Amino acid sequence: FALSGRTHPQPDAPVYVAGPIRVDQDGYETRIHGRQVQLTLRELQLLVYLIKRRGRVASNDEISRAVWGHPADTNTVAVHIRRLREKLGHDSEHGEFIRTIRGAGYRLAPSICA
Repeated sequence: FALSGRTHPQPDAPVYVAGPIRVDQDGYETRIHGRQVQLTLRELQLLVYLIKRRGRVASNDEISRAVWGHPADTNTVAVHIRRLREKLGHDSEHGEFIRTIRGAGYRLAPSICA
């Protein structure tokens, strides 16, 4: 996930969509129901990783290796998930976008991955 100096994303840049969430990875832009949400680079990477998993559970270890490139402290993942949840907010149809699966990890709400 490199940030570039471009102000306009390339036409073939990866865009990830899950329900009301739309992430333009190259343009470094995230929208929920069309409302722009400011995310840090790690939060953006974490959200894209969860979207790519399409509702499958990801363990702390899987997340840390995919997003940080190495095993990270469990608390590091939890803090980033919490901050991401705060920024994404809740949805009347889907509730909380990121679900905790006790003892297993995290996943996007299945209703937005359908």
